[in-house]
Amino acid sequence: MQHVKLYQVVVIVLVVVVLVLGMKLKQANTTITTYQNSQTITDQHVKIIAFGGQFVDKVLQADSEVSVEDRLQLENDVRDLSDDEILLSWQRFSNSTDQTEAQQEVKNLLSLFFQRLQ
Repeated sequence: MQHVKLYQVVVIVLVVVVLVLGMKLKQANTTITTYQNSQTITDQHVKIIAFGGQFVDKVLQADSEVSVEDRLQLENDVRDLSDDEILLSWQRFSNSTDQTEAQQEVKNLLSLFFQRLQ
């Protein structure tokens, strides 16, 4: 009879341990998911900042017309951002027909950069 009670106590303790470990595992999984999401956001921010820096250096501060190689690199980099809205804004800027339109599209593009970085 004592062996039966001992087994019952051991089983109850094991069930409690399994439940506690299950809850801890769920908490750890939630923490990992949160970390992965924040890491993805951080990676995207780094890409936006890098592209923004190149845009300023190669386009806004250019003393002459932007080279075909630089345009191609910027186009590839903006596509690498995987942000349809930024890509559309970039295309509007790229396809501007006059300086006034280009200036407005630069403002829109830079505004989008800052929105994404918030």
